[in-house]
Amino acid sequence: MSYASGGLSHLDVSPRATKSLRAINSLGDAVINDFLAMARADASYLFEILAIVWPQTRGLFAAGTITKKKYLDAFLAAVGPSHGFGFRRRCVFSGRATSPLASSKVYDVTFGGRSVPLFFCPVGASADHPGEQEYFRAQVKENAEYLRTLFF
Repeated sequence: MSYASGGLSHLDVSPRATKSLRAINSLGDAVINDFLAMARADASYLFEILAIVWPQTRGLFAAGTITKKKYLDAFLAAVGPSHGFGFRRRCVFSGRATSPLASSKVYDVTFGGRSVPLFFCPVGASADHPGEQEYFRAQVKENAEYLRTLFF
């Protein structure tokens, strides 16, 4: 589905051009911590844009990590409240994860009295480890009926 005809958009946590997460993760804890601090500060842009489009937003998808230290859903849930966004976990999907932190989940994201679902997968469709790209697709496919009830 194209962004233009499908009513979709892609937003990053930080509007800055950065090194890849693989490169950042390889540079050690000091660089990772600096990157997380930058991402926390830059997240205000993400939440300002979301606030503008919130009345038309039907749902959100998020995938992957912000660094090897934090999954994107946990990052957003920690930063969101300071921007008026609340995150409540609705369900955790079964799968290959050995930890609930690394599981696919659905959240109710609330802003301005309105709530929309957020589907999170611990890996994205562009992951570069063998089998990782397929995991995102499989999680969407395996949970398609439930996701349809949330998003449509």
